[in-house]
Amino acid sequence: MRCVLGVDSDGTKSDALLVRDDGIVLGHGYVDYRDPASGRSVLGSGRSVASVSRAIAQAFGEYSCDELYFSSVSKTNPEEVLAGNRVKHLNFDYVYESDPAFALVGATAGIAVVAGTGAMVYVRTREGRGMRFDGMGPILGDFGSGYHIGQLALHAISRAEMHLRHATVLCEMVLAHLGFSDNKLPMSSLVKFSLGQPDRAEIAGLARLVDTAAEAGDRVAIGILREAAAAMAVTVCDAIDHLGISEEAYPLVASGSIATRSRIYWEHLSALVRDFAPQITPIRPEFPPVVGVALITLRKLAAADPEMLQQNLFRTARVALGMQN
Repeated sequence: MRCVLGVDSDGTKSDALLVRDDGIVLGHGYVDYRDPASGRSVLGSGRSVASVSRAIAQAFGEYSCDELYFSSVSKTNPEEVLAGNRVKHLNFDYVYESDPAFALVGATAGIAVVAGTGAMVYVRTREGRGMRFDGMGPILGDFGSGYHIGQLALHAISRAEMHLRHATVLCEMVLAHLGFSDNKLPMSSLVKFSLGQPDRAEIAGLARLVDTAAEAGDRVAIGILREAAAAMAVTVCDAIDHLGISEEAYPLVASGSIATRSRIYWEHLSALVRDFAPQITPIRPEFPPVVGVALITLRKLAAADPEMLQQNLFRTARVALGMQN
């Protein structure tokens, strides 16, 4: 049996999808920083060997492959993370981070906004010109990322301690999430946490709480999402300006958990970019990037009609990923 193994690993999670060469999904694996068996890495928990290996093992289940095409957005060593899985012949296919987003919406050109644990923007024109901005990590960049949002949430909690006008439900939510709410001195514990060089995934994971609070109407949380979206909009507009396409029609494609799951973030970002590039069309793909990773390599194999491949992949991915029809 010939298969494609799509892997999407980032600072927070590792996502793996095992797909037969006709587009039928055989298995799915997912591990994030909250899993006790996940690993730690300077690049984030999701990119550690332990996390990627565990996600792959979940995707394989009891299957074995005569020929495997390992397809990944990060330069993971396939032999290192495939240990113990039954593969006779291995091929490797590296996929650029923005390409899965384009593949999922059927675009060959556009603006990919990757906002997950980290952040980057990639623009590809119809003439084949391309430009990538950011992806510089949490110290130098990652503007508008989950890490950026988590950091702003910690700042907001610190401000809230100073005056009631900064009050926010994030205080209770974040302290409880980190296990500090029952402490006699929860803020002292938070200070120690912040100085203890926590895994970047732990900070980025706070973005979920910010989005929940914002959807419930917390003005501070809403402000954080809007600030992060504005930071991302600057990056998008810089890239568009460099390529001189502000008056052209292109899709603005979301990728990463922040861009694809936070309504407030995405709507504000889209509005800000439209002020600069009025003809852009914001699109949030139905499927996560790992499906796009697999789709790209499946098309290269050309084992079946491209339209049939995509139909098979999308239909069976909905089931494997537990998505509602």
